[in-house]
Amino acid sequence: MFYVEGQGYLKYLRMPFGVTGGPSEFGDLMAQRVHDLIANKVIELFIDDGGSASDTFEEGLVNL
Repeated sequence: MFYVEGQGYLKYLRMPFGVTGGPSEFGDLMAQRVHDLIANKVIELFIDDGGSASDTFEEGLVNL
């Protein structure tokens, strides 16, 4: 429970910062779904995020 000025006391209905094991579940799910892109080094996974980079926008579209 927390207080917001002008709003009063509020409480979260769900956990605000994810669930236990979320990053490992994310990694497992992404490995199952986009393993070809990871293997070809098109996408790089981080703890709870992923990213892709290229020199030009057109090259990025071709890679994806």
